[in-house]
Amino acid sequence: MGENVNRFLIDTNILIMYLNGEADLDTRKKIELIIAKSFNLSIISKLEFLGFRGYSDAEFASAKN
Repeated sequence: MGENVNRFLIDTNILIMYLNGEADLDTRKKIELIIAKSFNLSIISKLEFLGFRGYSDAEFASAKN
């Protein structure tokens, strides 16, 4: 079938916790490793994340990158 690749599905709350700097160092390292390798967001997570009204313009721009 091809190369064995681990793919991860990141939950909205994990993404928000990470971007807000609320995760401890060990958790941040794990999330950064997942982001660097291969991750996915469900369409529901995308809608929840991008539809959240509590973001400032700068936070929203940072999250889109």
